[in-house]
Amino acid sequence: MAKYTTKNVRINVTKKDILLGEPNCIKRCPIARAALRKFKTVRVEEEYIYLDRKRYYMPERIQHFIYIYDNSDNDERKTMKPFSFSLEIREYI
Repeated sequence: MAKYTTKNVRINVTKKDILLGEPNCIKRCPIARAALRKFKTVRVEEEYIYLDRKRYYMPERIQHFIYIYDNSDNDERKTMKPFSFSLEIREYI
């Protein structure tokens, strides 16, 4: 049986991430930009985030943010506020 430890990782999405992020881009959206400060490789999809090639389910409120971000224009994105969220990361030992 595999053994693992879990830890919570906090991802901080800054105003800069929001303004410089690219809508509909799995590697350069605001979530990906923020996660790249803590992980080497990041890919963001509708429900999942891949961190260093491991898949994690994203909280529903983050999925909602991505939907809103991807369907907004530049003026709307300028009004979006920075935020943070936590992911539970399993590390196998």
